Amino acid sequence: MSAVEEIKQQVVIVGAGPVGLLGSWILTNLGVPVLLIERFPSRQPVPKAHALSPRSLEICRQLGISTAEIRTYGAPREEAMRVRFRTVLSGEELGTLPYERMDSGVFEFTPEMIHNISQPEFQDLLVRYLESKSEMFEIRRRLSFHGVIQEGENVLLDLKDEVTGEMKKLKTRFLIGCDGAGSAVRSAAGITMSGEPDSHRLMTIHIDANLKEVVGGDGCGMLNWILDPKGRGNFIGYNLAKNCVFMHHFDADKKPISAFTDEECRRIVDEAIGKKIPYNVLNKASWAHTRRVADTYCVRNVFLAGDSAHTFPPTGGLGLNSGIGDIHALAWRLAAVLNGWGGEALLASYSNERRPVAEICSHQSIKNGKKIFVLLKEFLSDSEDLDSAREKMHENLKDAEVRKRITDAIEFQREHFDNLNLHIGYKYIDNWQPTSSSDYVPSFEAGSRLPHAWIDLNRSSATFEHTLAPPPPTDLTYAQDPALLTDKRNSTLDLVHVSGLTLLVGPTCPAVDGLAASFKKASIPLRVAVVGQDFEVGSEWLKSSGLADGGALLVRPDQHVLRKVKAGENVDEVVNAAKTFVGQV
Repeated sequence: MSAVEEIKQQVVIVGAGPVGLLGSWILTNLGVPVLLIERFPSRQPVPKAHALSPRSLEICRQLGISTAEIRTYGAPREEAMRVRFRTVLSGEELGTLPYERMDSGVFEFTPEMIHNISQPEFQDLLVRYLESKSEMFEIRRRLSFHGVIQEGENVLLDLKDEVTGEMKKLKTRFLIGCDGAGSAVRSAAGITMSGEPDSHRLMTIHIDANLKEVVGGDGCGMLNWILDPKGRGNFIGYNLAKNCVFMHHFDADKKPISAFTDEECRRIVDEAIGKKIPYNVLNKASWAHTRRVADTYCVRNVFLAGDSAHTFPPTGGLGLNSGIGDIHALAWRLAAVLNGWGGEALLASYSNERRPVAEICSHQSIKNGKKIFVLLKEFLSDSEDLDSAREKMHENLKDAEVRKRITDAIEFQREHFDNLNLHIGYKYIDNWQPTSSSDYVPSFEAGSRLPHAWIDLNRSSATFEHTLAPPPPTDLTYAQDPALLTDKRNSTLDLVHVSGLTLLVGPTCPAVDGLAASFKKASIPLRVAVVGQDFEVGSEWLKSSGLADGGALLVRPDQHVLRKVKAGENVDEVVNAAKTFVGQV
């Protein structure tokens, strides 16, 4: 039996994808050493996810990751702000929709517009950030996870060196599984999943073609749906000039995966483009259009985040972004416990809060997928002979009534490409069920993300001296709106630090001194930000938040409202609510 290595790191994360890397960044910034283990020797090249939602970018801002730097990678806004529906890529455009509110109107609700960046590029950026944490962070590659035993407050891990074949044992306090859909951590912890069986199969074909030359400068789009029966699918333009993926759906009962040779993949892509152009097939992979969510996200000291906790289709761009929300919600909790001010109830609330969000997002993804597949697979022709189906499609397009039905069917997809409410409007409350995935209404209700408003921040205030400094003003030049170019400001979200609670108060809150003293006595880290002293904000936000009437907002480290404190409310009640939430009582 191999000896047990007792490591200095109190948290081990399995899986060096974006969720595992971001978790490492959060924890090390909160003073928690992390060991990250990864079975592959290097990052996988497949582009995978392509969009960081406004909420994910808000989280990056809070964590000191420059969103301006993120925006130097991936697809520029002007090439990514449309979804286009075409016969073939070089053929007729049948309709277009906006992609995820990439217009300046979104800044009413968030300081960050969605940005399209390939998952590998985002991972590489996180790795570079983590290089500055060498004393707190260690990554061991070619090390695979094989089992876990929970012993008291610790976990004992079974690992395998993929180079030598040697088995190893490690002891640590907490284990986080960020190891993807086939999670070995989830299996070892005995966590089951619930959901729906495969409904469609898709083949992802990664190519290095310059599709920008095919569509022209005015025809660019983040997503290009191809309706031609011989090349039906979707081009994702990570960078239309050199890095694209074609997602081709197929019937696995009629065409086995083994049939997708490089030559067959090239034939399919050529049909979808509509003409032959030079490119290489870089790789290909098959995946199922399915929905599964773990029945719990934690068992004692073992936790799941990202695809290990939930898998659902990319129709809506909710998968990676849900994973970022998971690790943001989990990491500060673990740090609170390890730093002495959080208890077991705080850890238990992680699964209770994040799992319902994944359930809602997974159902919306399936809904989006079913709607688009109806358009792609059944709308224009039901013929199994593809040449005949193509002829039928072109014949149908001469019919004005058919044209109208196509226009209506494309308009029916609008919600699919506008998920703002799911991105920033999710609430940590019992039985939250959004009426729309698109229509976001700001709320100061407990459990809601703190509503965004532009603020003028007093950076010289003593309030920000001893806690994580607020991020720099938002650079909105990428939005290409002249009205915004001189309007580089901070957001109310920037007032909230990830290392403790934040109390936002108006200039007339009588209880502020008593609240600050009571939180200090309870050893709960608290930042107090006062209107007029630390920041200025518009009157509408002040009134809606209750700050104008002498009230206050108690905000969690993850930027969600913990309590809307009314003027004159008993200090002890507020503090006891906070102590209950963090698991001290």
